[in-house]
Amino acid sequence: MAIWDKFKNNSCLGIEFGGREVKAMVITKAKGGLMVTGTAIEPIPAGIMENGKIVKGDVLAGTLAKVVEKTGSKQRQVVTAIPGEHVITRYLKLPQMRDNEVAQTLKWEAEKYIPISEADLVIEHINFGPDGTGGNQLNILLVAVPKKVIYQYYEIFSLAGLELLAIDIEPLALWRLLFLQNADSEPVGLVDIGAASTEIAIANGRRLEFSRSFGIGINNLVNSLASSLMVDAASAEETLWDKVRVPLNTDEPGSQSNLDFTVLEEMNRVVHEIKRSLDFYGVQSKGKTVRRIFLSGELAALSGLEEFLRQELEVTVMLLKPVLSWLDADMPGQKEGLLHPAWAVTAGLAMREVAASGTD
Repeated sequence: MAIWDKFKNNSCLGIEFGGREVKAMVITKAKGGLMVTGTAIEPIPAGIMENGKIVKGDVLAGTLAKVVEKTGSKQRQVVTAIPGEHVITRYLKLPQMRDNEVAQTLKWEAEKYIPISEADLVIEHINFGPDGTGGNQLNILLVAVPKKVIYQYYEIFSLAGLELLAIDIEPLALWRLLFLQNADSEPVGLVDIGAASTEIAIANGRRLEFSRSFGIGINNLVNSLASSLMVDAASAEETLWDKVRVPLNTDEPGSQSNLDFTVLEEMNRVVHEIKRSLDFYGVQSKGKTVRRIFLSGELAALSGLEEFLRQELEVTVMLLKPVLSWLDADMPGQKEGLLHPAWAVTAGLAMREVAASGTD
């Protein structure tokens, strides 16, 4: 598949399911680049989702219809993403061959890599081309999702009066957005900390070479704060954004409060999982090293988090803030032409059909 070789549609609507809200963004091909022409957020009513599974699809369809209406757009063709807990990904290397031969090879050998019956899954692959080492191997991403999840998504979006153009995965959305800010030919990490989980992706040039999801996010931090402070979740979240600054592990003994210890405990868990991922990538890639990490997601803007991760991971850490054109300066998340990191996945989804990425 070609990568970034043409524009496909003039406009696309990306919709992201967070742990507590639905985000929608419309990106339109404009003179000189891409323009955000609509954004909206709608809370997910309680009881719709349980442990990442949709249990009240009809109610969620109503929420989708509302968030699309709030964008002010007439666009009804949508790209969305499946949460990481429903997705199986495998990064493979195959000998040089034509793309139709790759498809045939994977058709017969997918069972070697996927631990679930192929009859229960939708399996797709992405060919990122030669691995860049001068060898004769191709980088292949194999993606598998349960058919029942795919069918449920199509049914819910249809109930909302929307047409699903594609169901993506979050690491690809982040990878796609990265090229607005960085296209270095060296491994670069992306860490997106959302409400219920954290996504890690590693890109090398135009290749996505690694991704992983783990179930630690804002909800864990809010619940820990609520328990420590003996308050309800709403009060704990208010404290998180108004009073919390992520402390450093090297702060002088006695200078940290109970609040600091609670925050550190959860952030150290995140760091542990990121280090595990970086170490695994290093082994699988035969010694490649990630020296820079871009940070996105709802928690990315938490005070002190960049400095904390920079110290603990011993790499450069910065917010993922690609510059986009905006139709309206008052759109939520817009500041001086920069995308708020909480919108990263949503924007990457909306870019899929207006900036062809070869990930279809």
